Amino acid sequence: MKGSKKNPAYSEFHFSKTEISYWTFGLELGFAVTIHKLQGLTLNKLIIQLNRPPTGKNQMTFEGFLVALSRVRNQESIRRLPILPGQNINYLKELRSPFKLKQWMQGIDSSTGLWNRQLIVNLDPENVANPKRKRKKN
Repeated sequence: MKGSKKNPAYSEFHFSKTEISYWTFGLELGFAVTIHKLQGLTLNKLIIQLNRPPTGKNQMTFEGFLVALSRVRNQESIRRLPILPGQNINYLKELRSPFKLKQWMQGIDSSTGLWNRQLIVNLDPENVANPKRKRKKN
């Protein structure tokens, strides 16, 4: 018998001489990962924690925030944990995209959605071709 009139979360099962009964609770299992582990994944749902860590140090970067928000299939699947008393998320206003990212984003062709090097203005060609290669000091 699944559930009862008194409590729908209670269930009983009878097998020959064995009786099993249990209570269900409205909890859903979940797990947490860092933003670094999210890179390359596509998620159905995302719950993001935007409170400052207890150290008071801002550990959220623009790049990390962008990665977190871009991992979800659609905007409606993003939730955030409640803001703790005495905290706010105004620090997010201080996040700035790096100059190189802005330049790189210029190369995305809006008609095709593909990246095109010719669309970028003021980009050092050495860094695009060989980003790990260090420049020679003069």
